[in-house]
Amino acid sequence: MNKRAYHHGDLANAAVVCGYARQAQITDGSLVGLREVAAELGVSHTAVSRHFAGKVGFLSAVAVRAYREIAALLSSASRRQRKRGVVAELRGMGLAYQQYHFRQPGVLPLLQHPQIVSHCAPAFLAEYNAMLSVLFEVIERGKADKTLINRQTSDIAYVLLSFSLGYSESNLAQRPFDGSVPVRDDGWAITARHFKSVYNLVLRGLMAQPGLAGE
Repeated sequence: MNKRAYHHGDLANAAVVCGYARQAQITDGSLVGLREVAAELGVSHTAVSRHFAGKVGFLSAVAVRAYREIAALLSSASRRQRKRGVVAELRGMGLAYQQYHFRQPGVLPLLQHPQIVSHCAPAFLAEYNAMLSVLFEVIERGKADKTLINRQTSDIAYVLLSFSLGYSESNLAQRPFDGSVPVRDDGWAITARHFKSVYNLVLRGLMAQPGLAGE
């Protein structure tokens, strides 16, 4: 093996970046391993593993990166739609979330894996809460301007996240990964249209004035 030299700390970062990239494209629900990451980086398994508390610690670090990416996407979607109002922001954020999991099908199984969830590393919880805070901020503005119903912010977020998560799970379960969908038309446009039409029904139920949920 052609082993490469890494400065202290660089290998851990490189392993997480590599692990995230590989995990994102896994389509069978499995999880990336330290050995395959070490092989791709050109270092020994021992060199990589000493930076993490076992495989679960490594995968938790990959999950932290995933939540950081999701939070950034949600924040960006919110900013792009802000001038159009809270409903447009929430719709845009929902679409961004769906597209993320559509393009990175291996991430959701990682984030939902029992060992990762039960491990609950502080960094994992911090990034998860950071993602939630992006959604909470939009909901709070929607309640303040009376666009959204006057319910607990966490309850509204729970409805939106539960639907979005369930939709992603269903979509990933039904997608053909055998090459039957051409690369030039991977189905995202169809998925996006369907998601928006169904998500509008969810948003309508959260509006102080339901007619606002339309495009």
